Amino acid sequence: MGVVFRAVDRALDRVVALKILFEVDEEANVKRFLVEAKALARLTHPNTIQIFWTGEFEGYPCFAMEYIADGISVYDLLRHKGMLEVDDAVDIVIEAAKGLGAARRAGIVHRDIKPNNLLIDADGTVKISDFGLAKIVEDSGHLTQSGIVMGTPYYMSPEQG
Repeated sequence: MGVVFRAVDRALDRVVALKILFEVDEEANVKRFLVEAKALARLTHPNTIQIFWTGEFEGYPCFAMEYIADGISVYDLLRHKGMLEVDDAVDIVIEAAKGLGAARRAGIVHRDIKPNNLLIDADGTVKISDFGLAKIVEDSGHLTQSGIVMGTPYYMSPEQG
């Protein structure tokens, strides 16, 4: 949900990833977008993307977050490299689990973990991104409905499929 652009925060003189929600027709889209911003704001962990600012761009809700320069998603890594060495795969999973653990402790369930949402920065640190389907346990129960499928089909649990 939303489109991510590389942008420059002129006030802070740094490159950011700017996520803008153009699909504002449905109130649920806007609520989910704001839940994503709130979820990111609760997280300060080396294995999760950091949010810096939230606001509007030309009337559309948006937020600025950490930009991973010279990084690669696990999806792209697998496409370029093929199968990973066991030690490399285990390292990625351990770092992702640390970020997910921090999210859980903050009352957040990501709900869309997949290789595209795991970024590896230039230092080799795995960062969880795209909290667009996240659920803040005490806040967003009203956004979850029985019988509604959420997530990416290839990465969903069998019972959801």
